[in-house]
Amino acid sequence: MNNSDPKRKQWMLTAIATQTMGMHGALAFRNSLLLLYMLSMGLTQTLVIAYLAILGIGNLVRIPVAYFSDRWGKKRFGSIGNILGVIGFIIIACAGFSENVQVCEIVVLIGILIFSCGDALFGAAWFPMLRPIVPTEIRGRFFGKLRITWQLAGLVFSGIAALALGEKGGVAVYQVIMGAIALLLAVRSFFYSRLPELEKAEHGKKEPLLFLTGKILRQSGYASFAAYIFLLMIFTANTPNIFSMVEREVMNLASETVVWLANVGLVGALIGYFIGGRAVDRFSTKPVFLICHFGYAMLSFLFLMRGFSPTITMPLLGICHFAFGFVYAASSIAITTEIIALMPKFNQALANSILTTMLFLGIGCSSLLCAGMLKLDFLKVSWRLWGFNMSNYDAMLLGNCVMVTILITALGLVPSVIRKAEDMPR
Repeated sequence: MNNSDPKRKQWMLTAIATQTMGMHGALAFRNSLLLLYMLSMGLTQTLVIAYLAILGIGNLVRIPVAYFSDRWGKKRFGSIGNILGVIGFIIIACAGFSENVQVCEIVVLIGILIFSCGDALFGAAWFPMLRPIVPTEIRGRFFGKLRITWQLAGLVFSGIAALALGEKGGVAVYQVIMGAIALLLAVRSFFYSRLPELEKAEHGKKEPLLFLTGKILRQSGYASFAAYIFLLMIFTANTPNIFSMVEREVMNLASETVVWLANVGLVGALIGYFIGGRAVDRFSTKPVFLICHFGYAMLSFLFLMRGFSPTITMPLLGICHFAFGFVYAASSIAITTEIIALMPKFNQALANSILTTMLFLGIGCSSLLCAGMLKLDFLKVSWRLWGFNMSNYDAMLLGNCVMVTILITALGLVPSVIRKAEDMPR
């Protein structure tokens, strides 16, 4: 089947529609909507950050799920994941009906756990299903287009949510938003059902999970890249949430303002996906990784300078959100391209899930690390740096800045920094 085949083009469009409908659930963990919803119900800052970590930690189930999906069908597991995602956000929406904070905590926790399991089931099969559909030579551009589309849809959705919060802003408004996400996840199931599973389940000899995991990790570049993305996510993934916590809890900005600033980050991501996709196709992933590393460190430090002058505070916040969204998007394109290039021909769902699990585990550990420091009062609530008033959240950002700078030395773990991933043996 050649690249211009009408069926292949239709399948790629269907894949884009699938994610356009379905990414709002995961985006709620990143665009401050779920964070602000939990704060509005009275949940503590520590608990909110810990709950946001569950999406990443829950992806640990991707590895066993992928092991079985390679044999029982990737699409089957993805469909189950879609259903669990819908149920999870319905439960999250229902949490706001209770006036008891403890009940809200339990109900939200159950909803997040169910959604996280569903997201892991769906994600375990997603890239292996796309690999035979998307031609190798246009993967960077395709994933750039894919992410631009669902990011744009997320921006529109978040913009509508911010307008709704600006007019009324109560818990009930958040419940409607969560319910709308559940509806969109249900629509995703329709598009997902129209995607083909070109590489069918493997029904040969069933080798043990641990044996196959070790076999995959011994593939050239696999274990080193897994270590790299885990470390990178620990010190970068939670940065947007820290931005939002500073804006809401330290600067006391209105909820709709916090959401709008998060939306500025989504705009930056749109451009980052566009430019990042083309940069990866043209220059490979090496320069993208290098630039993004410096960008992460610089932006965390720049956010600390928001108190330099009242006249530049809001513009500086907007610049930090926009630029971080841009850098994160470009970096994710490079990571995705590298993951697919490293994927061996056997047990693709399992191979993909090992790397994506390390990525999401890093995201989850990033939030848990922040929640632990807050819970233990490890950082001073108020301190000064060069005459600026700082908070415990700022200390986390400063720590991230230092660690990301140090991690530049870990770029040698990325296979494409040494040689092009496409040239590596399979």
